[in-house]
Amino acid sequence: METGRDEYTSIDLNGKFLHTLLFIELLVNSVIGRGSNKHNIEQFLTLCTREYEGVDTTQQIIQEFSKSYSSEQAAWWYTRDSFLYASLNKAFRVQNIDFLIAVRFFVQDLNAQLCGLQQAQSFKPVRVYRSQLMSSNEVAIFYKSIGNLILVPSFLSTSLSRQYTLFLLGDSHAHEGLERVLFEIDADPGLDCGKPFADITEKSYFPNESEILFSLGSIFRIVNVHRETDGIHVIQMTLCCYDDESTKPLFEFMKKDVENATSIYVFGLVLLKSGHFDAAQRIFLQTLIGAEGQGNEQLISTCFHNIGIARAETKDFELSIKFLNKSLEIESRLLPKNNPSIATILVNIGNILRRLGKLSEAFESYTKALDILRIAYTDEEHEDFARCYNGMANVCTAEAKYEKAVELYRKAHWIKEKIFPSYHPSLALSYSNMGYLHQLLGQYDQALTNKEYALSIQVKSLPPEHLDFADTYSNMAVLLGCLWQNQKALEFFEKAASIIRKHFPSTHEAVLNIEKNIDGAKHRLTIEALQAEARSKSGSKILSTDFKSPLNCGGRACSKCGNCSDWNHPSGRYIKRPDAYCRFLYSMIPDANVRPPKPNRPFHLISVGTRDNPLPGAAFLCNCKDRDWF
Repeated sequence: METGRDEYTSIDLNGKFLHTLLFIELLVNSVIGRGSNKHNIEQFLTLCTREYEGVDTTQQIIQEFSKSYSSEQAAWWYTRDSFLYASLNKAFRVQNIDFLIAVRFFVQDLNAQLCGLQQAQSFKPVRVYRSQLMSSNEVAIFYKSIGNLILVPSFLSTSLSRQYTLFLLGDSHAHEGLERVLFEIDADPGLDCGKPFADITEKSYFPNESEILFSLGSIFRIVNVHRETDGIHVIQMTLCCYDDESTKPLFEFMKKDVENATSIYVFGLVLLKSGHFDAAQRIFLQTLIGAEGQGNEQLISTCFHNIGIARAETKDFELSIKFLNKSLEIESRLLPKNNPSIATILVNIGNILRRLGKLSEAFESYTKALDILRIAYTDEEHEDFARCYNGMANVCTAEAKYEKAVELYRKAHWIKEKIFPSYHPSLALSYSNMGYLHQLLGQYDQALTNKEYALSIQVKSLPPEHLDFADTYSNMAVLLGCLWQNQKALEFFEKAASIIRKHFPSTHEAVLNIEKNIDGAKHRLTIEALQAEARSKSGSKILSTDFKSPLNCGGRACSKCGNCSDWNHPSGRYIKRPDAYCRFLYSMIPDANVRPPKPNRPFHLISVGTRDNPLPGAAFLCNCKDRDWF
């Protein structure tokens, strides 16, 4: 009997569901190191010996496994109460990627044995049972998820006996604080989903128990959930195939990258796309060592390239560009100068240069890549064209060349819609970029629509702890701040922070920046409260619920110039009125000062420019010199 819901990866068709399923497909079906050969077993046992160092009884069983294991004994070893069962299920639960890759020989052996048993047994549809203890919150999720799919990222043990399974649950007094749950699972062996299940009783270490074992990656649909008179929650599920019409095309597209892989390096690609950047880098480094030993320059270059991408994702841009340049040097020597692989590296180098603030160098790198691509291909329906145009548009946005940026973003998005399935994360990037551009232009409603749509795509295509979510949440927070929705902005900054803290140490710049943004959002909430108090004390006849502004910023329009008059500049610095309706905060400076220009009258001081030399963002403010200070 298990405790908790950790083994159920997803009760929804979200990005975690897709990426976990893809990793399992690779783990089970990959031809890389297929079978229980001596090298695979030795690698696995080295990890186990290190894990159980000093535990003599376990070390003895590890030695026994080393001497006697064969693929025909997979089910016997899995059901034995030993290091293998405990380590394997813990690895699935905590996503110990290194261990799972090392133990893939056993996963493949056990899956193959289940396939053979299922074919030999040819039994009819069955109902099986499983007992589990869960918290009230976990149980509540199942009640809300009737009709949804569940992906189980581990092997799932069940029993044919309902009575025996209920016996394992015990009575309610024995498990204080936890709810007793009984799973009733209907399974048809005739269902062709590539996920076998079988009666392993004859192969089990405990031959007297009637056990049905489902292979890892099995998918179930929640049919019903109810509570019986004895307090046990019964969750009825049925084994099914992955047949969702909206997300399956994306999954099939993702699978193309890993089909027929012959190197462990492909695990790194899957991990890179799922946001496990450190684990991906370890795979690339391991592959690099082997490639250098073999003198395989092409694979060495590929490893350098992907290590560079992984370092960029973790904000280590200086090291990233070093690896990318190493890859470019090798590819330029091995390949013709107009090979599209060189263009791919140039685009990635351009992305890093842009993030380092070297805009002209970045644009030059994109231009070189584009020249190569136009020679290599007869049309532009290729991913690198889209990435190149997108990078150029980002540079134009940073240089305030907004019309050119819009043109390039549209080109990139048109290509992406042609080559990618719905919900591909690259489409989310397009909407996010356009949202940011609308935001810079003060078109906040359009910006919010684009960013919300980008987020909806990411939910379907990326695991929830992917760093792309942190970027989206942060961008949403800044936009909501522009809309003066400071409480929501704070919530989104905190969502971003929860992800960033899982990827970086507390002293990392990314963590320090998000904490500064959170402080800034809290500061703006204080300002908002002070301004509301000032409006109340001023006795203004204009109520915020009635006031309709003709300006995008929400402020009062000057009767002379038509610009926002909620700001003034008595001493050459723009100051926001205490009763302002303007939502504009320029760059959302988190250390903006709150000082009283007159007794008990707070104002918001923004250091963005002067009356005679305003920064670009100040252009929408009233600059009439004869307007009285409030």
